Amino acid sequence: LKLQFLYFIESKMLRANRRVLGYSQQILKQGDGKTFAEMGDVARIEFKLYKEIGGKVTRIFRGQDTARILVGKNQALHAVEKALQQMSEGEEAYIKCSHEYAFGEKGIPPSVPPQTNIEMEIKFKQLYRFDGDA
Repeated sequence: LKLQFLYFIESKMLRANRRVLGYSQQILKQGDGKTFAEMGDVARIEFKLYKEIGGKVTRIFRGQDTARILVGKNQALHAVEKALQQMSEGEEAYIKCSHEYAFGEKGIPPSVPPQTNIEMEIKFKQLYRFDGDA
């Protein structure tokens, strides 16, 4: 319950301010403004990931560009979790983040070198909410 409360407070704060040290989010398309993901919800997203090395931005992990994320359970990059806390269903955003919000100090060689900053396009396509009675 305490973790859910902290998640709720952080998500409210982040919706008000979309710039945090090492992380920025630009809205490309507004969502419905009322359907926000909460801990335990499943969000269907579309995304494209890019790495930034030496000022050059290139796409990584071509192919699987859709995912279902169980929100608040660390099943995705920290940047994706943070984005979903701020986005409403139907919203599209462009995110830039430091390695701390992405693949960390070690990266995922050879695709993502250590300490690589990441950029991504993310579309919050649909929210699945479970009431616990199903």
